[in-house]
Amino acid sequence: MISVEQALDKILNYVHVLEDEECPILECLGQVLAEDVYSGLNVPPLDNSAMDGYAVQSRDTRG
Repeated sequence: MISVEQALDKILNYVHVLEDEECPILECLGQVLAEDVYSGLNVPPLDNSAMDGYAVQSRDTRG
């Protein structure tokens, strides 16, 4: 058996960092953000999550 550190080193030997790129928003389907995005506006502009929410299809998420 190997240590966690040794296992992590072995895994990281096969990983490479992807370069980020800028894309028009309409061409970004299936892409992953390189950094977090924050809105300058509240949408909706009030606390209304009991009635307004967001839905995603599970096949569009990871895991």
